[in-house]
Amino acid sequence: MAFLRALIRIPLLALVVLVLLLPLWVGRALSALGHTGLGSKVSRFAITRWARWSCAILGVRITHEGPVPAPPFFLVANHLSYMDILILHATVRGHFLSKSEIGSWPIAGRLAKWAGTLFIDRSKRRDVSRSLPELQETLRGGEGVILFPEGTSTAGSTVHHFHPSLLQAPLTLEMGTHVASLHYSTRSETKPAHMHVCWWGDMPFGTHFLKLLTLPRIDAHIHFHGDTFHGDDRKALAQSARDGVLDLFRPSAPESFVYPESHPTQAR
Repeated sequence: MAFLRALIRIPLLALVVLVLLLPLWVGRALSALGHTGLGSKVSRFAITRWARWSCAILGVRITHEGPVPAPPFFLVANHLSYMDILILHATVRGHFLSKSEIGSWPIAGRLAKWAGTLFIDRSKRRDVSRSLPELQETLRGGEGVILFPEGTSTAGSTVHHFHPSLLQAPLTLEMGTHVASLHYSTRSETKPAHMHVCWWGDMPFGTHFLKLLTLPRIDAHIHFHGDTFHGDDRKALAQSARDGVLDLFRPSAPESFVYPESHPTQAR
């Protein structure tokens, strides 16, 4: 049954992408012709439908609590999986800031670019300086920006240190920073969320995704904080925002979980 479930879901996910390519192209063409507002609305419609339909195919049930931020906003959250992108795209209207390697992924990388994802090479300090004006311009344009400051996806046993460099963007614009906490469960003792939904360490993407496809149901919960966070500098803001996520945090891994030595926690 699990194999059949995965076999059915793969072509359905591909069909969703094919159906929504046209409105994505239309949105990009409208923006290129100077109709930025209309183009953005068409592209956002396509991306939201892609995320919601993909979640439905994958058996993902999304619940959320707390006020969902409306653009323009700067939102940070803990990072558990590539599924975070689907979950948040289905819930809020914003652009992700992602590592540059994703832009080179087949299909997913192209979709990310069309969705307006902003890319950064975290291994190059100068790329942070290049990205900050782009982030600020996106925010000034009335758009939302979503960032995972941990810089890596985790098993969901805790919230790792927040890297502060890119938090300069909301400070410069004197914007409050929104925070959210993500949590997954599978309702299965044999296929727990921290192994089959969370993607961490050196887990191969293909193998992990095939496991995820076999899950009958995934419960995804987003808890948005009711407050926005500020700081005198980006380090203070990073600490304040992390504390805000920890206020809402529910672990996706059991209390007894420890990272195996063969799965370094900072691999992603």
